[in-house]
Amino acid sequence: FSPVLGALVGAITGFVVTRMRGAPVIATLGMSSLALGAALVASVGAPRGNIPDQMRFWATGFFGPIPAAAVVWFLFILLMVFIVRRTIWGSYLFAVGANPVSSFASGVRVQMVTLLAYVASGVSAAIAGLVLAAYIGVGTLKLVDDYMLHSIAAAFLRGPPFAGGGGSMLGTGAGACCRLSCVRLLSV
Repeated sequence: FSPVLGALVGAITGFVVTRMRGAPVIATLGMSSLALGAALVASVGAPRGNIPDQMRFWATGFFGPIPAAAVVWFLFILLMVFIVRRTIWGSYLFAVGANPVSSFASGVRVQMVTLLAYVASGVSAAIAGLVLAAYIGVGTLKLVDDYMLHSIAAAFLRGPPFAGGGGSMLGTGAGACCRLSCVRLLSV
């Protein structure tokens, strides 16, 4: 259910950006605030439920010496690298990110590519939320503000330049690892 909800949130944000011409950062932060408000209303502001042991394994378990969460993360990065490097949509995504006007002139459906990027981002965020909830053991809304800044910093540490274009999925993954290492070292 969570990935479907993430896709819906991503689609709404993508609609605001592509069809209503909203600023991407403002639309994303606004949708984040709306989603957080809806979650607070639905949960009455308190953590609810518990996480099944089978799901907790993917955040706290191990495959031998390798943490299961690292396996999930690695498989996710491999899937994203494949999609970005080996599919037409991945080529279109890089083209639109580098220059949407030229992409449109080349016949790329810029609005559809952008909308699907927001949907993929929503699904990715939902999967990350599931792994985080499995790690904590309960669904909570208290970590939203902390992880929002971390995700933005990790993306720009080794990913795409702020002005658009360039970047790589592996670079963003490496940036996330570096960011996590820095946070862990500073909190010891």
